[in-house]
Amino acid sequence: MENNPTFSIILTTYNRAHLLQRAIDSVLSQSYGNFELLIINDGSTDTTNEVVNSIHDPRIRYRIQERNYGLQRSRNLGLDIAIGQYLYFLDDDDELTPGALELIIQLVERISLKDFKIFWFDSIDAEKNTLSGVGLGNVEKKVEYLDLLCGKIRGDYTQVLNREAFGTTRFDERLWGYEGLLLLKLHKQYDGYFFPIVVKKAYRHHGVRMCNTSILPHLPQYILGETFYIKEFGDKLKTVCPDKYAEHLSNLGYFQMLNGQKGDARDNIFLSLKYRFSMKFLIFYVVSYFLSKQQVIYLCRTFQKI
Repeated sequence: MENNPTFSIILTTYNRAHLLQRAIDSVLSQSYGNFELLIINDGSTDTTNEVVNSIHDPRIRYRIQERNYGLQRSRNLGLDIAIGQYLYFLDDDDELTPGALELIIQLVERISLKDFKIFWFDSIDAEKNTLSGVGLGNVEKKVEYLDLLCGKIRGDYTQVLNREAFGTTRFDERLWGYEGLLLLKLHKQYDGYFFPIVVKKAYRHHGVRMCNTSILPHLPQYILGETFYIKEFGDKLKTVCPDKYAEHLSNLGYFQMLNGQKGDARDNIFLSLKYRFSMKFLIFYVVSYFLSKQQVIYLCRTFQKI
């Protein structure tokens, strides 16, 4: 590894030993070799150590956390030790496409004199073999902050960030999910630029699945995430895209309902209806008076099928 690698690729992993090798191989086989691969083991209890220790490449730097702290803390550890000029977060079940880094550096350096710090690229859904992001089209262009804020840009794009964009800014370790909050904050300060070039294969979909019982152990973190989102961006959302503001209010209310905070839940759901009427959340407002947590989730799943 060179003393000043161009890329720091931060690969966080937790109990995905059966997938990790594919992600690592996709990095080590790149035609552009001036990178460091930071593998952050977030307290895995499977054979992750064996997988990583079996690979001998000086560009790999391996860190192990003593227990499962979550994605936010793992990525922060990667940011703290990264020394590359450009930062790229690769999930352990995804992979870079062949030649991705070489293509990225060529494109980024072409506009390096302009004030862009965040570079967007296409990803492809590996199962469907279709683009996994929606909203940026198929031409090079500036990524508009308001389009991102209002949800016009969504899905699984991939970003490369100039390390100057981060400074001392880090992911909020109190949250579970909501990594996109940091990206939005950075876009308030720095312009982004999109290249309609596929550089990653994605093997799953991101996002909170509201009707899934897997959210239950993390309800306080989800509530905190929505609360922070509304506090940080709510005033702007009310002005430029009130529908999106209503969506986050209703999400917050739903999570609060499941967490037993029914008074706060009704307040937020009722307020959301002022910005965007939704029969679904009107029904949630009414049933919050008498349905249990499990019944609310069942109702949510019923709505998904309609």
